[in-house]
Amino acid sequence: MSRLLEATKILLFTIFASVIYGWLHDLVTAHVSPAYFLPPHHMIIIETESPLLLALIWGFVATWWMGAFFGFFLATAATLGKNPLSFVQLKKPITFGLIGVLLLAYLILGVNILIHSPITPDSKLSAVLTTHNFSYAASAFLGGGLITWTIYQRKKSGAQMPRQ
Repeated sequence: MSRLLEATKILLFTIFASVIYGWLHDLVTAHVSPAYFLPPHHMIIIETESPLLLALIWGFVATWWMGAFFGFFLATAATLGKNPLSFVQLKKPITFGLIGVLLLAYLILGVNILIHSPITPDSKLSAVLTTHNFSYAASAFLGGGLITWTIYQRKKSGAQMPRQ
């Protein structure tokens, strides 16, 4: 039962952290270019052009499932078999990994805005599109990296244990 509880904590935290990431990411990008969140780029979930509402809605819709997907595989990699890792051992790598990706996304957004002169609605849209594409790719890379790191940590700790 303890492993199931740890797996559940890992899964729920990964979903939670992903949604927080999505909100922080989209609160910036929706204010730079609300057009990215509207047709033809996205379907309409709610009739609004408010950057705040777009960020809160899309920040959740676009990230919870990614957190669930990677969280499931991370929880499985952490808890099945010998030498399991706990939620506490994974909380910092998940958190700092997402903070790193978010800061890089902000940097990419800023650089993309600065290199476009003059700044137009189209250049803002392009910068936001580039930033979102980076975030999707980097988050997938982070998820795969965390799963790989988890497996490595478990094997490393198993190799150090004395055999009976």
